[in-house]
Amino acid sequence: VNVPAEHKMDTPAYYPLQGTDAPIVHSEDGLIEFVLAAGSLLSKKGPVPTHRSLTAAQVYFEGGGTAAFELPDDQNTLIYVLEGELDVNGTKADPTSMVWFEPNTGRDIELQALSRGKAMLLSGEPLGEPVASYGPFVMNTSREIMQALEDAQMGRMGSLTESFENA
Repeated sequence: VNVPAEHKMDTPAYYPLQGTDAPIVHSEDGLIEFVLAAGSLLSKKGPVPTHRSLTAAQVYFEGGGTAAFELPDDQNTLIYVLEGELDVNGTKADPTSMVWFEPNTGRDIELQALSRGKAMLLSGEPLGEPVASYGPFVMNTSREIMQALEDAQMGRMGSLTESFENA
């Protein structure tokens, strides 16, 4: 997730969510499930802290399922289908496409599952800052990208370690 410029050099954080850590929101018919990592959706709040208002959820759906919800209108919102097919506000989305909503274009979302599948729901407040990216690095300038590459190569970005009990 891209962060505001003033937080680009903060110590990185990783939130290894287990299945029971994230709240699950079900559609009224029970055929669409949202696993909420961050932000708010249908009166539930995800556990991952963010610098700005954003929503991130995995979406699992069964054919024939429907869901309706609202997200903040001032955010960029996208639904990226990984498997299956969804109808999103009248637009068909499959693994070769995504549905994008620009800010201030209305944010009532209606999903209809056309088959079984899964998707990502991402919505966030625009930063209004320049974006420079290279591989996994997202900064504001090419100079910052060069510094991030050097920091990574020199081991200054730390490392992720995970231990497995009974492995």
